[in-house]
This record gives sequence, structure tokens and C-alpha cells, in this order.
Amino acid sequence: MSNRRKFTPEFKARVALSALSGAQPPSEICKQYHLLATQVAQWRKELEENAALAFGGGEQQQLRGRIAELERMVGRLTMQVEILKKPRRFWMHRRRAKGGGESNALTLPPEGAVRDAVL
Repeated sequence: MSNRRKFTPEFKARVALSALSGAQPPSEICKQYHLLATQVAQWRKELEENAALAFGGGEQQQLRGRIAELERMVGRLTMQVEILKKPRRFWMHRRRAKGGGESNALTLPPEGAVRDAVL
């Protein structure tokens, strides 16, 4: 079991705002909340970097997530296309009908063709 403390976003925001306000020195904030100075500094930096999200800046983050999702989808579809481009002789085999013509019925490929394709 871990001994790490978990802090709510509201608590982090309160500590970061008090650090940003400058009303108390950072050492006092650390003593008051029983935190390390590095943790308070990190939360303050995160608040400064992400303050625009509080005023509607979350759209860019949503768009980045959507772009990443679409890029993954393109990669997956590209792999599927490449797989489907492989020679059909390993996937389908046309059986010649008795009169010299070709039948449109699909059958399994001959046993040796599948073995050769795998090797």
C-alpha cells in the first residue's frame, strides 16, 4: 500500500493561488499545508500555464485530443489497406470448372499455398 497523499484539484488550486498572491512567503504556505516547496512551486507553475483553460481555453486541448485520435485511426486503416493489398492467391483460389471455364465459386486455397505463404 502506498503512503502517498492525494490532493484534490480544489486544494491544489487554493495552494497555488495563495502562492501566486504573494500575501504569504512560500515557506509559510509550506508550513501551513505541510507541503514541500517544490510541490507548491510545481502547482503554481501548472496554474500559471493552464490559467487560460478556466476561461474557455479548453477547446484547443479537446482539438489536440481529437487530432491524436484521428491520427491513430489513420494508422490503423493504413495497416488494414496494406494487409488487403497482399497477393490474393493466398486468400482465394478459383477452381477451374470442367469445360475449361472458370467458376466464380470461392474455395480454400490448396494446402501447400497456405503453408508456403506462412513460411
